[in-house]
Amino acid sequence: MSDAKAAALKKFQVFQDSAPEAIKELEMKKTGIEERFKEFCDAIIIAEDTIYPGVAAHFGIVYRQVTEAEERCKLTIEGNQVLFSEYIPGK
Repeated sequence: MSDAKAAALKKFQVFQDSAPEAIKELEMKKTGIEERFKEFCDAIIIAEDTIYPGVAAHFGIVYRQVTEAEERCKLTIEGNQVLFSEYIPGK
């Protein structure tokens, strides 16, 4: 076996040995992100007048960049999307 192949094999073995720990760490991060995401599932952003282009509506890690002016709108999160709907005061 050439030196290059031996070095590649050693590098792969190190990666293979560290993979289970890396997967465990990523699963913990995923769980944390999912918990934070739940905090925003009932959140609402209300634009009583106008929301202008260039505004970024953030619900935690999920956001939507406003591209057109919208009047009297309500922004909610559904799944991993930010949705616009009509805002009617008092409802």
